[in-house]
Amino acid sequence: MPDWLYDIAKALTITAISSAITGLIVQLKNRQKVEYRTQEALKKLLRSNIVAIHEVYYNRGYCPVHVKEILQESYDLYESLGGNGLGKKMFDETMQLPEQPEEEL
Repeated sequence: MPDWLYDIAKALTITAISSAITGLIVQLKNRQKVEYRTQEALKKLLRSNIVAIHEVYYNRGYCPVHVKEILQESYDLYESLGGNGLGKKMFDETMQLPEQPEEEL
C-alpha cells in the first residue's frame, strides 16, 4: 500500500474513533441530565408527600403508626436524594406526634 493511502486510512480511522468517543460523551452527558431531572422530580414528589402527611396529621394532633412507617420510608429516600431543610423539620414534628388521639389513650 502506498504511504499516502496509508496516511489517509490512518486519518479516517482516527476521525472515526474521535467521532465515536465524542458521541459517547454526549450520550453520557444527556443521560446524566435525565437522571438528575428524574431524581429532582422524585425528590419533589417525596417532599410533597412529607408535607401532605405533616399537614393532615399535625393538625389532628396524632399520627398512626402505619402512616409513620410510610413517612419514614418517604423521608429516608428523600434524604438519600439530598433533601433536607423543611422536609426534615416536618418529618421530625410528625414523628413526635402520639400515635392515637388523646381521648383514646
